[in-house]
Amino acid sequence: MFEQNFKSLERLWEAVSPDPCLYVHGRSYNWLCSIYIAHRRRQNNSGKKDTFGELSAKTRELIEANTTFMDLADSLPVFKIDKDYLVKLDELPTAADKAAALEAILIERSPLELQTFLEDRQEWIFQQLDRIERMQRVRRPLKKNGQEILFNGIATPVKIEENRTRRANKVVLADGCITIYCGIDSTTKPATSLENWLRRQAREKIQLLLEVLLKRISKRPGKVYVMGQRTKWGNCSSLQNLSFNWRLIMAPEYVVRYLVTHEAVHLEVPDHSKRFWLTVQSLCPEMDRARQWLSANSQRMMVDMREVCRFCTA
Repeated sequence: MFEQNFKSLERLWEAVSPDPCLYVHGRSYNWLCSIYIAHRRRQNNSGKKDTFGELSAKTRELIEANTTFMDLADSLPVFKIDKDYLVKLDELPTAADKAAALEAILIERSPLELQTFLEDRQEWIFQQLDRIERMQRVRRPLKKNGQEILFNGIATPVKIEENRTRRANKVVLADGCITIYCGIDSTTKPATSLENWLRRQAREKIQLLLEVLLKRISKRPGKVYVMGQRTKWGNCSSLQNLSFNWRLIMAPEYVVRYLVTHEAVHLEVPDHSKRFWLTVQSLCPEMDRARQWLSANSQRMMVDMREVCRFCTA
């Protein structure tokens, strides 16, 4: 039953990710994955790598991005060995005897512990399955309009024009329209030029919002990256580095402010505890509104720039 329920949840994660509605559940799902891997390894007596390969692509990416040593330590049972027992181990004649004695300690734990844990959290698992299924039913259909993209939360037309006076491509925002001027000698594709321009716009906005926010918190990030993550809008690493998705430039400023605040607060509060959410709310009162906008519009932000430029008039 556990495997069947987990696989249903995994398929839904694969279908819905990177929808921001999953953000608050990422850590729980990642932890549940570690339980599944441990269960499968014990069941099949297989190696970690082989078991990890059974998971879907987005689930593997989530685990690789978020699992740390401390996460694993928190997820596994703790076996306390007192010093008297260690003295006895030291007195055993061979390494094989010592290994056998340690194994005896481990198997004393009840094999029903995992099943009990899963049964205790069964209601949460079913709730998430139902919630994600509802989100799939009400999600807005993606309009097949390749001539506009979201920019600062506004649907903005995109045009391509040839410019024989320039050698390189240039992207210009004017009169509410984004125009890609293609240089006569340029080998750069219009979609690449558009994405590079959007990345620069995103970096400028994120850095500006972050500078304002850092004046209100005590911690400072190591480095700040603007990247092309496939499943995340932002991340705070164990090295205190912040990374953000360049597609945030498509969202309104209050949404970008919320996501910058979300990751910056992780510098001080690494988990998603009540303290974390209260801190984010105090620094960004528009948090709920921003999360609602992301839930409704995240799919529109994942548009392929090649598809956008394909329908533009050259």
